[in-house]
Amino acid sequence: MASAGTGPSVASDTVASALRVLLRIRSAQAAADLLQLTAQKLGATVVPAVDAGPGALPIDLSLGEGPPLLAFVEPFSPACIRHSTGQAG
Repeated sequence: MASAGTGPSVASDTVASALRVLLRIRSAQAAADLLQLTAQKLGATVVPAVDAGPGALPIDLSLGEGPPLLAFVEPFSPACIRHSTGQAG
């Protein structure tokens, strides 16, 4: 999981790396695993949708390959602040 101090360049590198790997993925499950790992590296906690609170991002990280999973970011965490201000990382 990313540290609380993950900066924009580290986050951009994380996303760029994930996109490169995504080009070689051959299964939906592998794509879902990559998406979940990337969310975690960016500071989110991946939780089952049934357990997610109102602060979870409403995007199914399972990609239909199992029970729905959402990314949750603690309020006032650096990752949440970056998301709410529209910053890339």
